[in-house]
Amino acid sequence: MMRWVWRFFRGSGRRASSSSDGSLFFDQRRERDLRDNVCRDHLLDEGRRLFDDHALFPEEGIHMHEMYRALQKGSLHLSNMMESADLHNLCVAVLEAANSTNDNKKNNDSDNNNNSRRRRHQAIDRETFATLYVDMILQLELLPKRDKPPRPHLVIANTTTAADDDATTTTTSTHQAKSFQYKMDSLARYIDECDSLGWKITRYRERHLVELGWLRMVTGTVLMRTGLWQQMLFALGTAALTTAITVLTLLACNVGTDRAGSCRGGDGRSTLQLSSLKKLDVGRMMASETILGLIMGLFVEKAVKIWWCLRLDQLQGLFNIICSMVLRAAIYFPHANNSSDAHARLTILRYGCASIALLFKDARELDCWTTGEYATYQINNIDFAAEGLLTSEEVERLRAMPTGAGSRSQVIFVWLASFFTKLCLDGKLPMPLENQNEMLRSCEEARNKIGEIMATVSMQYPLEYTHLVVLMYKTAILLLAVETGLILGFSGCAPDGDRNDFWLYLCTRSLLLVAIPVVYQGLGMIRNMIQNPFVPTSATSYSWKVFHARVANEARSLLLAGRRPPYVPRERKFPANLPPQYIERQISSAMYE
Repeated sequence: MMRWVWRFFRGSGRRASSSSDGSLFFDQRRERDLRDNVCRDHLLDEGRRLFDDHALFPEEGIHMHEMYRALQKGSLHLSNMMESADLHNLCVAVLEAANSTNDNKKNNDSDNNNNSRRRRHQAIDRETFATLYVDMILQLELLPKRDKPPRPHLVIANTTTAADDDATTTTTSTHQAKSFQYKMDSLARYIDECDSLGWKITRYRERHLVELGWLRMVTGTVLMRTGLWQQMLFALGTAALTTAITVLTLLACNVGTDRAGSCRGGDGRSTLQLSSLKKLDVGRMMASETILGLIMGLFVEKAVKIWWCLRLDQLQGLFNIICSMVLRAAIYFPHANNSSDAHARLTILRYGCASIALLFKDARELDCWTTGEYATYQINNIDFAAEGLLTSEEVERLRAMPTGAGSRSQVIFVWLASFFTKLCLDGKLPMPLENQNEMLRSCEEARNKIGEIMATVSMQYPLEYTHLVVLMYKTAILLLAVETGLILGFSGCAPDGDRNDFWLYLCTRSLLLVAIPVVYQGLGMIRNMIQNPFVPTSATSYSWKVFHARVANEARSLLLAGRRPPYVPRERKFPANLPPQYIERQISSAMYE
């Protein structure tokens, strides 16, 4: 009978070499060592207890589906060593071995369905099951343990505290991934993902900013954008060019001024009243600037609303769904020393954090225009083994799938839904049908959130509208620069009595020439920066490691709370949880593997 079990272990690809007498164990010396360390009588009692707990009709013996449940609830060695599919196949091998003598007359039956039906009705008695249970435990002690799933690295990246003297505090994380630094001062918290994209601001101190901090706060603002200073230099250059042309024209035409403040040409006729230059701002320029300011406000306001909805409703909704799944895992799989429960908890947490990381890759890909940007943003680098999010096999499966807008991050929730289905089929969850439907709805909602996020960042204003607004404020800056240059050019022709007024008016227009490009160009850049906050084009862009750390730490708190709630006394090891159930007329997902 044991030869059938031995054939199962050889067929499953495990490394083994039988001893000279053909016994199940690898060698007699190691068997004796194990028998010294493992109490055989205790294992026999455990096997008998499992038989009594799970055999519905003890006088008939224990059937296949009852044996499968008994082995699932047995020693932790079985949970550590074997997957559910191997455990199911082992039950089949044990039953075939136990009933091989009774089935000799039926070996010619070629109907697989009849074989499967007959196997389910086979049974073995109490002592045979206990003996086989002990042999399986001793056998598995000699087998190499299966690889454990990777663990997500948990990093608290937003709770550092600065010194009392406002000195900058820098801290380096200790997890096994790439270096992960964060620092803070009296104005903001910063994070460096060490991906050659520089520091990012995770939170700023608004109370200090509105007082005197605005004088020192430069990082992360529009003042750090080179395009703003280029626009300002363009405006100043246009004003200087206009001034030079005006002065050269006046000199070439031999234009002078009289006491009335009029410019007179060489023939003595009045050509221009200098006081009319002062009316340009009061008349047409003020009206156009007011209308333009209103249009720019509406232009940016809508973008800010979209950005707010993206972060608060869609992205946070995705985080809430992931944490809700982890909360269910903390209730359904609370046992800390059960490897099956630990595998379920870690898989749910890993896949949830991996979907966040892949979402950043998919969202950044929308605004990658060159191969250099692809390399800089590491779009095709989805190997998250260093962060403990995906295994090498899972990474290869993702790479083999067709790419698309948000496809990789959405695939993760297909895996999660399938994983919950497997748990239901394996009898790991109470009320499996209701739980599967609930988890399918959660996975569908998470996929919808990712779809909404991708639609939000890919959706743009109509080209005609954006082009018109940009044309308007660029033209306004250009006209302001020309007006300032004209005033500066004609100021040399002003009479002595009005020259001071001209210089005062010129100073006012010069200040506007500096301020207007900052405001208009800055608003246009803000609209561009918040269009896709996943792209690391500024210090205020989203940091996926911060979101990963927050979700992972929140999930860790939920899992720790589920292991030992307050009502559990010290002498009790495990919290209360509903007993798992099998789906009616279904034994194991291994039947489909």
